[in-house]
Amino acid sequence: MTLAEVRRAFRARLRKPGLWGVFALVSGAYAVYPVLQWFRQVPRPGLTLLAIEFPSALLFYFAFIWLSPVPWQWDGRSGRAPSPSPRIVQALLVAEALVTAMVLLDDHLGRWAGRSALPLDIYIANLCFQGPALFLVGNLMATREHLEEERVALRQKSEEAQGLHLKGQIHPHVLFNALNGLAELMEDDPAQAEACVRAMSDFLHRILVASERATWPLQEERILVEQFLVMESLRLGDRLTVHWHWEPGTESLPVLPMLLQPLVENALKHGINPAENGGELVLSSRTEGSDLLLEVRNTGTSPGRKGHGVGLQNLRSRLELAYRGRASFELSREDPWTVARIRLNLLAIEEAHEQLADPGGG
Repeated sequence: MTLAEVRRAFRARLRKPGLWGVFALVSGAYAVYPVLQWFRQVPRPGLTLLAIEFPSALLFYFAFIWLSPVPWQWDGRSGRAPSPSPRIVQALLVAEALVTAMVLLDDHLGRWAGRSALPLDIYIANLCFQGPALFLVGNLMATREHLEEERVALRQKSEEAQGLHLKGQIHPHVLFNALNGLAELMEDDPAQAEACVRAMSDFLHRILVASERATWPLQEERILVEQFLVMESLRLGDRLTVHWHWEPGTESLPVLPMLLQPLVENALKHGINPAENGGELVLSSRTEGSDLLLEVRNTGTSPGRKGHGVGLQNLRSRLELAYRGRASFELSREDPWTVARIRLNLLAIEEAHEQLADPGGG
């Protein structure tokens, strides 16, 4: 690992509550003995000596828990080295150096507080026992962190592959439905069918762009839906009325591509198209507290819109995979509307965007 990667690993270690719990536990256990010894001594020594015992112990345990993995991790190369053997001597020397420095500091503070100098055998005992202990603890922690990083990397690769698979399921489905609509139009109105082919070209180009992006601004999703509605308007004519209610400021929020298009397609297929007089389609985007709320509403009958189709199941899976429980999708009937509603936590939106943009980043 490079020095920058070692620093990132150290900062990540500092953010683990479990390690702070261990630190507090061992530090508290250590504090009991010198305090009891202080109370037993008659006459009692000054508080200065007792006061320096505890900070020196805190420094020692801090080195054990947070610093010991560093010499096992740093080798100046980017990434994680497959074998620790080149760093064995380095780790042992650093462990012994840390122990020596802490014993010297404790001895210096003790003399300043009136304690006699530490005998040589204390130094030797620390080098023989505490140094190797620091060496071994560092190896165990570095190995554990390495295994955890590999596990996270494998999970991210698996989720990335699953996300690509789910996204890939959308494209043939969309193309198949678009071609079906074109076939119907060619029989009824060849001129309109020609216009539909041009609109379909623009729409499919946008689909290709979406397939290359892990996330994109909500405004891009609106453009995709607008191009899809151009095709559908050629087929449905005045039977389709579309309204947009777009809250300013939401356009730049990064979302999953193809988030609204399946809902719009579902609304037209099951709600508006079967209705004799067509119907209305309302698309809205707004923030509610700490959430982004996206809605697709349509009038007309809604046979089969129970939320169990492949497209809607695909959408639920993609939301769960990207936002990890901080996104929801629901389909409800609010006469005369059928409402498809997506709720995304704003913090989860940013976290998903960063993770999907750099799945291997630290």
